[in-house]
Amino acid sequence: MNQSDAKNWARQIVKSSMHEILAGEYQVPSHMEMEAYISANFDEPFDEHKVRIQIRKLHPAWSEIEISDEVERRERVHERENRNMLKWFTQSTIGEIEKLIKSLNQEIAKWKVKNL
Repeated sequence: MNQSDAKNWARQIVKSSMHEILAGEYQVPSHMEMEAYISANFDEPFDEHKVRIQIRKLHPAWSEIEISDEVERRERVHERENRNMLKWFTQSTIGEIEKLIKSLNQEIAKWKVKNL
């Protein structure tokens, strides 16, 4: 998830909601709504098996208990990073939606002044 992904998601959401936006009925999703939507589509699961293999390669002398402890630590780090990324991505996407709607409304106002 990066800034261009947030912009692309915002564009897709605005395009799919164009009728509501033009009718003045669209409301930007709340942070919780957007976070739920994004997490359902961008969930990156923790691959315990892959991590366990990596740890064994890096630390061949470690016991299974030490390996399990390190796997648990890495899983916590992974979850924390995912939460932080999700918050950032949610904020970015909402911000992009708001910018697009504002820009669209400004262009509509200009068109009305010019053509009506």
